Amino acid sequence: MCRFSLYHLLRDWWDREDLDLSQTNDNHQTLLELAAHSGSREICEVLLRRGMQVDILSSSSYGSPLAAAASRGHEEIVKLLIDNGADPNLLSPYK
Repeated sequence: MCRFSLYHLLRDWWDREDLDLSQTNDNHQTLLELAAHSGSREICEVLLRRGMQVDILSSSSYGSPLAAAASRGHEEIVKLLIDNGADPNLLSPYK
């Protein structure tokens, strides 16, 4: 859902589904990291509203949602994450 930006197509699901915000995929990417990487502002906003922490470090190749968004040039997502408390100086311990 997060990786492929399936927000508008499955909006009812997003509105009523109880999400486990701590889940990751096989590559250790968090939901917010996947949404940020794919450039889905709507999904990022939903996850942040639901209480997802913006500065969770992961052991994925990006390390954080902010790094994932920046790596893909998603300036709007980078701004959204910073506006919601993402630390641009946060360094991944996995790099």
